[in-house]
Amino acid sequence: MQMNKLARLGLMLCCFFWQSCGDQEPGTNGDTGGDSDGDGDGDGGGDGDTGDYYPMAVGNYWVYEEESLSGDTATLRYEVTGKETVTLDHGVGDRELFVLHNTFPGETGEERTQYIEDDGVRAVRHRHLIYTEADGLTKQRDFVPGFLRFDRSKISVGDKWVEELVRYTDTKDDTPVTEQTVRYQYEVISLKTSVTVPLGTFECLELKRFEMTGSELKIYYFARNIGKVKEITGDKEERLVEYNVN
Repeated sequence: MQMNKLARLGLMLCCFFWQSCGDQEPGTNGDTGGDSDGDGDGDGGGDGDTGDYYPMAVGNYWVYEEESLSGDTATLRYEVTGKETVTLDHGVGDRELFVLHNTFPGETGEERTQYIEDDGVRAVRHRHLIYTEADGLTKQRDFVPGFLRFDRSKISVGDKWVEELVRYTDTKDDTPVTEQTVRYQYEVISLKTSVTVPLGTFECLELKRFEMTGSELKIYYFARNIGKVKEITGDKEERLVEYNVN
């Protein structure tokens, strides 16, 4: 009799354990599918998602289709090609920076290299190099302090702040380096803007950046676990067509 009771108890425990393990739905923790937020739309942008809006890692890349109102199109590629220690001018010193390489189409064959510092909260650009096939390095820009790319501490609707920096420009043609103080105003407009690009529809953080010392307005759309999905500058739009994020 005692053995029969023990057997029944063991059977009940096995059934309970099996049901508990089987209750996990696809898309929750432990699922290896592509829908990281478990809402079935594949966008990885659900309310409970804690993925990064600005993922920086060596090997990550993003490809965008740029189109203007006039109908002109171009393909832009951004790739994190490495990480290195760079000695920066203007009293900044040595910094460990991601190397973000950009390729742009056109007759000039222009390429750009950005040096990004990411401390896990703020990602800022310290240096920007511009090259052409014909002339090599044609411009170097340094930013002190770094030029903000994304601030993970400011991701609530209504967050609004101003960043000021000095932009040093060396045109590599024996003319003096110029410096200009510039100010940018940032504002988080929404965390749930629906954005459709060639890859699909994503729920995005919408960020507005206005250059207060000029007149340029940019609107960015960032999706968790992906990064920038869309950018609007004047009459041009960049829309994500391909990416790889580690």
